[in-house]
Amino acid sequence: MIERFREAKLGYFIIPIYVMALYIGTISSYIKFNNRILPSGDPFSYTLGFFRILDVARNNYLDGLLFALQSNFYWLINLMVAIFSPILVKEPVSISVINFIAWGIASASFYRLGLHLKLGFKFSLFFSLIIWIYPINFGFLDHSSIPVLALDAMFLGFLHIALANTIIFSIEPKSYKNMLIAAISIGLSIWGRGNSAPVVFLVVFIPLLVLIYKMFTKDSNRRITTNLILFATIISAMGFIYYYMQYAPIKLYYSAQKDFVERHAWNLRDALPFLVNVPGFFFWRVENSIATIGLSILMHLLVISSLLINIRKISFPPKDHIAFLSVIGGFIYFATYFISILLFTDPLITLHNCLLIYAPMRIGLSLCLMTIIISTVQRFNIEIKNVVVYGCVIFIIYCGATLSRKLTPEVTAESLKPSEVEAFSIKLGDMVHSGGVSILWYSNYNPKIINYFRRKNNLPEIQIYSGKYYNDLWAPLGYTEEKRLHVREEIVAHFENADLIIIPEYLDYYDRNAPYPLYRFKDEILKYLNSTEAPRFAVRMIIQENVGRRLLVLQRAGASDGAGELLKLPYLKSKLAIDNEREASR
Repeated sequence: MIERFREAKLGYFIIPIYVMALYIGTISSYIKFNNRILPSGDPFSYTLGFFRILDVARNNYLDGLLFALQSNFYWLINLMVAIFSPILVKEPVSISVINFIAWGIASASFYRLGLHLKLGFKFSLFFSLIIWIYPINFGFLDHSSIPVLALDAMFLGFLHIALANTIIFSIEPKSYKNMLIAAISIGLSIWGRGNSAPVVFLVVFIPLLVLIYKMFTKDSNRRITTNLILFATIISAMGFIYYYMQYAPIKLYYSAQKDFVERHAWNLRDALPFLVNVPGFFFWRVENSIATIGLSILMHLLVISSLLINIRKISFPPKDHIAFLSVIGGFIYFATYFISILLFTDPLITLHNCLLIYAPMRIGLSLCLMTIIISTVQRFNIEIKNVVVYGCVIFIIYCGATLSRKLTPEVTAESLKPSEVEAFSIKLGDMVHSGGVSILWYSNYNPKIINYFRRKNNLPEIQIYSGKYYNDLWAPLGYTEEKRLHVREEIVAHFENADLIIIPEYLDYYDRNAPYPLYRFKDEILKYLNSTEAPRFAVRMIIQENVGRRLLVLQRAGASDGAGELLKLPYLKSKLAIDNEREASR
């Protein structure tokens, strides 16, 4: 008994060590990535918000915690940044440690689940490791990868935590401690993102059914009933507080996202890439390759095999805990798979930008793989020695470091160095006053990258000019005549009010295939600049956007004090674009 207790404690000692080793294994790749690849997409937008939280928390820790709940609806990851702010610096590689901490807690939760299932030290440690086996966990190619500072890695980590502890509570519903841990972990998961509640309840659905059943059976008692009432109260309170305080921004954000579901009629052609490549893409990121499709089929078969192996032991309420895990895993896996394929097949959704929708499948797959391992070992009476377990720990650490290197994007000859954008962002502060800067462009230079680098260098943010219809410049979809008029009005306001305006050197650099209304209605810029209504502008700077493309930093000539050359009119497309159009018209 004493030896088992010591082994159980040993697991909680080993888990932080291998999680720390996994984090250390990513550091060199992360530094290389930050120095060579310009921040882009959602992760750097979130990171700018984390810089703000760190600034507040350093002045006053409690204010930092409050600010984490006030700044936006990313409460879970914001709180983690605020809580660990004393050990964090304003570098993504530093802040990413919070994701590893979350996944470390997830590993500990799965280890705890193994102990409660009486699997022993070895199987429980295997259980804690299995969530790390997916190559997609590492590197920087997906938003749900652990080093990436998007919402998804943190949310997925807490989904693991919520599920493991809810299963434990469903097995031992009389325990007040189990109830409290499960309720808080579910509540925190709901705080993970604005649309988290349906995903959270899908993941914990089967254990919740068991809990509800136990509340109304003859074996129920006052202790179980009280625990379940407290459990529901805590989750409801945390959910209510979150949605009450953040309803408006959540509604605004997801009202645009719902178009992806509503505007597109489901068809097999658009669904096919997801049907054949998921979940194989978690392991091998080559779309429609034999390896990816083969892995998808293999994973489906493994989940089905897990259910078939335990089919005679499946019952409700569950009597065999391994069969119970198999049912939970199979439900999460296939429910996520089919619901996602049914709802999210819009042509703008691809394997590369929305694989995170399918991320809960990894939780279900992990449970099913574990049940296959346990069932196989028990059936054939295989003895697993400690050296095998420790070898698996070392192997996972090695794979994590290797995959971090392999799945880090390489810099190309056309890539803009982050140091160039950083230098411009710092210098821009000397040229911008109360009118702010208008950035009518979104690529390497964009409205958020400027303040990202200024915050990183402990400089005050520059005001990004925005008028009445600023959101209509960037909100995708809905390219109506009304939207065009809004875009025109917003463009005019920018040119007439902002201290500086940044536009491409030639009009055709606005790609009409981009989803932004500003790009779709780019002719409104040409019409205004070439009209008699527009003031003259001086070109204060010319900056390199990428190879072959430059941006103009404009200032109204009356405010430039003679600095810079006047913008040459008419503002046109590039000579190459004009020549190509002439050639096409012949």
